[in-house]
Amino acid sequence: MIIMKPILAILLLLIFFSADSQVTRYAGWETGDVFQGMFYPYKICTPYGATISDSFARVGTHSVRIECRADQADCGGNKRSQLFYPKGPMDSTTEWWAVSIYVPVDYAFDSLSESHMNLTNPAGPGSGIGSVWIKADKWFCAGSYDTVNRVIGANIVSYYQEIGPVAKGVWTDWVINAHWAFNGNGFIKYYKDGKLVYNITGTIANRDSNGGIQYPYGSFGTYKWPWHKPGNYNPSVRVLYFDEYRTGGVHSTLSDFVPDKKPVSY
Repeated sequence: MIIMKPILAILLLLIFFSADSQVTRYAGWETGDVFQGMFYPYKICTPYGATISDSFARVGTHSVRIECRADQADCGGNKRSQLFYPKGPMDSTTEWWAVSIYVPVDYAFDSLSESHMNLTNPAGPGSGIGSVWIKADKWFCAGSYDTVNRVIGANIVSYYQEIGPVAKGVWTDWVINAHWAFNGNGFIKYYKDGKLVYNITGTIANRDSNGGIQYPYGSFGTYKWPWHKPGNYNPSVRVLYFDEYRTGGVHSTLSDFVPDKKPVSY
């Protein structure tokens, strides 16, 4: 039985936003729209940066293909092709971010770092408060935060943890669950394929100039900052596929963010 794509998209939305679902935002790219009516294009600066693909899909038949090249013009001040939601900071109720990433079999080894899932700081120096990297064919969880004043970088605390080898030709499901707090009850948890792989707890948040919490906004794609320095890079092109983007709030659970299907190999 063949289900037409628009009907399939509606069915998927009904499933994910049922009464039992705690997913607040969802994108699956079945409609063929790169920006899904929710992502901002201001850090997609090339016609090849973000395109719909039917070559690989975590669920359904489509995903979004992200390409970044060393010789492309700077985008947002650096070498990147990223989708952001929203354009400004997330509201205080968002505590979950999830996306599935497909790393092709021919994804070349590169000793230079690149990030693919980010909780980005609206203002201030340094890396985002949470991110998933690839470096030398290994996954890393990394980030930084400042509980004094992130806008000026008064007291930046960084973390960087190797998680393990990158499996190519297979989807990897990443979930970040975070609670920002100055009272010692904060945390950032990283889940890979449904399993907790990294967890930090304590006084974890970015403080803004007014003394409150600076909430991040979510993004995914490829951010290749080493390419900002001119040079002859090999590899000089990065292509990845992304699917099943979701966010959630304090009442969400891990089961809301791990796709029901097992990872699919190609």
